Amino acid sequence: MSNATYDEIWQSAMVALNEQLHIENHELGLPEGHPGVPSAQPTMAEAYVHYAALYVKYVQILRQLDTAHRGMKHPQKRGLVRRVMELVMTRVVQLKHELVKWNPPNPGLPKDRPFPWEWVNLDSLLYDLKLQPEALDLPLPRFMTEDRAKFLKHRDDRIRSQIKLKLGVERVLVELDDVLFDDESQRMDPAQAIAILRRNERGRQGRHRALAVMAMRARGDDGGGTSGGAAAGAGASSGAGGIGIGIGFDGEEGEARMDEELAAALIQKVVRGFISRRRAAKAREQELVFVGMRPAPPGRLEQLEGAVREADAVRREEQRQFAEEYARARVDLKATVREESGADMREEWMKVTSSVVTKQVMAGGASLEELASSAEPLEVLHRLLAAASGAGGDAPPEEEDGAGDKKKGGGDKKKGGKAAADKKGGKKKGGGDEEEAEDLPMPLTGPSIYSTELLATVEQYERVWAHRDESANPQQRYDEELEREAVRAVVETDVRREVEEALVAQLKNWAKTVAAGSSKKKKGAKKGKKGKKGAKGKKGKKLPGEKFCKDMDEMDMLSALAEAQIINSPREGVSVADFQGEFDFLSTERATANSAAYMTDKPDPHWVPGDPCYPQIRQNVTEYCVYPLGSRAVREGVATYCEERKLPALPRSIMLFGPPGTGKTMLAQGVANDTGAVFFNLSPGNTDGKFTEKSGPAKLLHMVFTLARHEEIQPAVIYIDECEQFCTAGKAKGKAEGGARFKKDLPAYIKSLVPADGVCVIGCSSRPWDGDVKTGKAFRAVFHRFLYIPQPDYSTRRRVWRDAVFRALRAGGATMPVDFDLSTLSHVSNGYTVGSILKTVRATLTPRRVERVRSGKRPLVVSELLGALSKCPRVYGDSLVGDDGGLEGFSLFVDMISGYKAARAAIADDDGGGAKGAKGAKGGKKKK
Repeated sequence: MSNATYDEIWQSAMVALNEQLHIENHELGLPEGHPGVPSAQPTMAEAYVHYAALYVKYVQILRQLDTAHRGMKHPQKRGLVRRVMELVMTRVVQLKHELVKWNPPNPGLPKDRPFPWEWVNLDSLLYDLKLQPEALDLPLPRFMTEDRAKFLKHRDDRIRSQIKLKLGVERVLVELDDVLFDDESQRMDPAQAIAILRRNERGRQGRHRALAVMAMRARGDDGGGTSGGAAAGAGASSGAGGIGIGIGFDGEEGEARMDEELAAALIQKVVRGFISRRRAAKAREQELVFVGMRPAPPGRLEQLEGAVREADAVRREEQRQFAEEYARARVDLKATVREESGADMREEWMKVTSSVVTKQVMAGGASLEELASSAEPLEVLHRLLAAASGAGGDAPPEEEDGAGDKKKGGGDKKKGGKAAADKKGGKKKGGGDEEEAEDLPMPLTGPSIYSTELLATVEQYERVWAHRDESANPQQRYDEELEREAVRAVVETDVRREVEEALVAQLKNWAKTVAAGSSKKKKGAKKGKKGKKGAKGKKGKKLPGEKFCKDMDEMDMLSALAEAQIINSPREGVSVADFQGEFDFLSTERATANSAAYMTDKPDPHWVPGDPCYPQIRQNVTEYCVYPLGSRAVREGVATYCEERKLPALPRSIMLFGPPGTGKTMLAQGVANDTGAVFFNLSPGNTDGKFTEKSGPAKLLHMVFTLARHEEIQPAVIYIDECEQFCTAGKAKGKAEGGARFKKDLPAYIKSLVPADGVCVIGCSSRPWDGDVKTGKAFRAVFHRFLYIPQPDYSTRRRVWRDAVFRALRAGGATMPVDFDLSTLSHVSNGYTVGSILKTVRATLTPRRVERVRSGKRPLVVSELLGALSKCPRVYGDSLVGDDGGLEGFSLFVDMISGYKAARAAIADDDGGGAKGAKGAKGGKKKK
């Protein structure tokens, strides 16, 4: 697409964003001085519908912004688009937390009580808005890795050098199950294999000899028959005596003769018919390919995809060159502006600040001792400047004014955010405990920090880019005039900070001189020590392994973890977007079908929650892991929002559980690849036999979490497979082994993570019932969110079969047969996971088999895949066939870990036990 097309996409996104902001803040557009209309108290259903509509619209805006950011080459435009994208990503995750909190209660629970539920069904809303399911697919922005490419490369080189120094290899891959079939009974010894090969070879030779004999006999019969047939034909011809139009006989031998014009007409008829039929068949095939009923020919498809990749590579290279040119020009412009105007800025600001601070100190606004002993003297200085500004004296201009209109919006944002906070605070005081007990949604519309930030970007776009004439810049390089204005604001901010730091240093020296001979000198020194002690106390409780690593620096920890193979490399090319599946269009209908709760006012105790579809799982992983891990602004914005709105906190750890082969490890590796994160592997299979001393588990955890939080290492993914071993019930008898030895210390380290830390802990489990399934306390102490990955449904299995077979055939230059029965395969594979399907395709479609399909010697049939599929493990219903032959259900674990079981028990007690039951219900809710 052209540059103008991407500009139009950007414009469309900003117009839609402006519309959404006016929906969220009903006070926008009102005349100044208008008191506004207070928002009414919404119900849970109203809150859910409102947030769901906002969520869908913001996702659409985010998709448009991502498309524009991928295609734009103008570095200044891309910078603003990225800023808007981070704000919209933050808003999407915030709205997802709102939807989880105010999700309509399940049929087994009362309708007037909120029950957070991870799987938000938006199929009915998509139907109302006439949107396809692809409208909810969250994009994976490139800037999370591309804008930090140099930093990530430098970090990875350091890690790779340590691994090569200790192990002799450049990387250690995450252990994957590459065995085609896990069943030991399917493996055979060499003698049995040789016997089978001999038997097949004898059969092949026998068939070959039989075919040779048949060919010899056929040649003998054909020879005699041909002679007789020729004689009979000759007799018939002579007997015909020239019967036929335009055919006669010449000469003594009676040779057949046809009129030349008639012969030409017959030839033309045959040729024209052949050409017409071929043209019609080609047009029919093209039409079927166009409407998606037939796959495109391999050559044509590869040609188109190659052209797209080539164009994308050229555009990305131009983006990189223009960005580097812009960065160099920015440095040069900054130096030029500082040289031209820096001295005047410094002199003016020094005169203003000196006068203001002197007046404030003399008036008692602050003491010199406070400036001298404060750990943050600049904050004291800013308070003095703000006080002078409020008094109306020699008020200096605010620091944000010099930073351009971008930071002016930030000032308005703080003002609007404070007003919103006061409004919410007043409501809380008036409501008292009654509001907390009812747990009602907050007002849906009104001013907020987040809408103000987004509004500032919209205003900047309208002021700078909406009507800008770029006819003189067809290559989309940076705009020097525009950048000079922005650089001047940055230089002014830097000069002001330098002046303030110099002024603080002078005030400290002045304070020391004044206090040199006074009796308060010793007392002031003691106060300073107390301040240091208090600052030290903010560090909180020491972590368990801190004392074992006090003599180790970052390089020592990196070397130790590299030698122990704790730092792994995820599989290249794996992305969260590869977790494919079909959208469930009937999720809402299925959740409410045959439920007495929707016909009466009483809860339905027999209702069982349905399984999520794969797009919902991919969506949740993107919102809980990829976006927060790839952007610090998203982490901090969502954490602040959840705290203000009393929502569940942004998860720092999640648990993926489901049958083997459903893609749990692939999702963890995809999160690492999409965000450029370091992959720490704390799985029991990787840590067994390492750090076996008594202090080993605490030391290993401390090194991993310390290194993961380091500014030169993060973002980081801490992967824990078989995580149920970390969450066993009770205390281990004797010496703990496996993952149980980390059970005591791991919760403390996860609790120590803050929003500023780009760390995500991802646990995977195929047997969660081996952990604490009675109460779930051990699981909840480690993980904040639990995502169930079930076996694929019919539509997902059909898509996986189609894509896997298509890719395998296409790799060898073959095409999938038109009549290939995917429906039968999808039905027969019910109960098998995606991993089993992929293993079946790899085992069946070998390079030799694909070559025979391509040559047409042996077409592909469905029965070939069934034999390999039967050797894979199967999941029956929602249960896995264990080693002991018993059935352990995942649905029971979902029932327990979600709190649904406890909530139903509390309702039963409430209905039958009066006050005691009500107390139990309240306790159960808090526990949840």
